[in-house]
Amino acid sequence: QRVVFQVWKDGQVLVFRSSGAPGTRLSSVESGFSDARIGGQEWRVFSSWDRERETLVQVAEEHAARNRITAGIALNSLLPMLAALPLLGLLIWWVVGDGMRPLRALGDEVARRGPLDLNPIAVEGLPDELRPLVATLDRLFARIRDSLDSERRFTSQAAHELRTPIAAIRAQAEVANLARDP
Repeated sequence: QRVVFQVWKDGQVLVFRSSGAPGTRLSSVESGFSDARIGGQEWRVFSSWDRERETLVQVAEEHAARNRITAGIALNSLLPMLAALPLLGLLIWWVVGDGMRPLRALGDEVARRGPLDLNPIAVEGLPDELRPLVATLDRLFARIRDSLDSERRFTSQAAHELRTPIAAIRAQAEVANLARDP
């Protein structure tokens, strides 16, 4: 890593510097972070005064070194994520599939039923989230069953009501058929 520093008395007189640090101030900014161009290269500079405001310290690091460190950190973070993402995807697929199993079983139960099988659906073993759906389906089945029962009663009564006139017409037709005079 390429890091340099300078110590300035009253911000004017260079007291000490590291090897490779220029003889001029690293940055004109006297407090906090700044960017500077030194010797044709970009540097990140931090400047700070001591408590008595007598000594200014400036520390700088090349942007290229910072970028290398950042790239190394990103690469070291990326490799474990690339390994973990497929495993995480499989785990999510398994958990969602396992969570959807009761819903698929309920769908299969309804699909297996015949058109006249309107009995309530068994709720044993179903998760609490599916119980309102099953209750609604059971109410629908009950309404359909009641509707079919009403239709059967109506048909039965209509057939009974029609039997008497039909029987009378049949009797008269037989009498007419047996008569010798047309």
